Amino acid sequence: MTNNTVKEKKGLPIINQSMLKFYFLAAILVFTIGLSILQKQLGISNLVAKIVLVVFILIMAALYYYMKNRWMRAYMMVIDSLQPILTHKKDPVLYRKELMSLLQFQKAVPFRMMLQMGLYASYCIEENWEQAKNELLDAPYKKSFGLQNVAYWTDRAYVDFRLNNDEEAFEIIEKNRREFVRCQNFDRIGALIRTLFIIETIKKGDKDQGKKMFNDIRKTYNQKALEEEFLYIEKLLS
Repeated sequence: MTNNTVKEKKGLPIINQSMLKFYFLAAILVFTIGLSILQKQLGISNLVAKIVLVVFILIMAALYYYMKNRWMRAYMMVIDSLQPILTHKKDPVLYRKELMSLLQFQKAVPFRMMLQMGLYASYCIEENWEQAKNELLDAPYKKSFGLQNVAYWTDRAYVDFRLNNDEEAFEIIEKNRREFVRCQNFDRIGALIRTLFIIETIKKGDKDQGKKMFNDIRKTYNQKALEEEFLYIEKLLS
């Protein structure tokens, strides 16, 4: 995918959110000044002028949030369209190149998190666990929230297990256990959390319980989607 594709998706330009906010604020300022001039020239009452200004601001706010939501959906489509490079073509180098071209212009925390967690995944494919963890440490995780925050700490615990930093992984799981349990029945993130609990159980010495949990999860989830995690668990059980 070229940079032109990154800048435009299905005819919808992907614009800078800060500039979008600037244009709308500038439009409100210009309208306010223009209204003030017309008020003096035409003798418009203060009440009417205030009503007109409030209506204009409400219209502009609605338009701003509409365009912002369109922008966010378009941007997510761009990121999603890159996923097959990693999952089907198995080309982590090209995938990183495309993500980096997006990351250098992106300041919004949710999207920076998505992009850097994508970089993390690309290094996991190569089993470069040190660099994978570095990508997570570089992400603005302290400002993340919701499911994205849960996914982040799931990945952090997993990569610490792969680096044999078991105590750090245990600490992460314990700190986030309540949220992990709440999300363990969700789709993709739930599967990863359940594999994390299995690894935790095995690493703490209870292989029999870990094997039982592993057999249960294999009946529920697509083994191909969790191939890397399943292979690792099998290695721990051997």
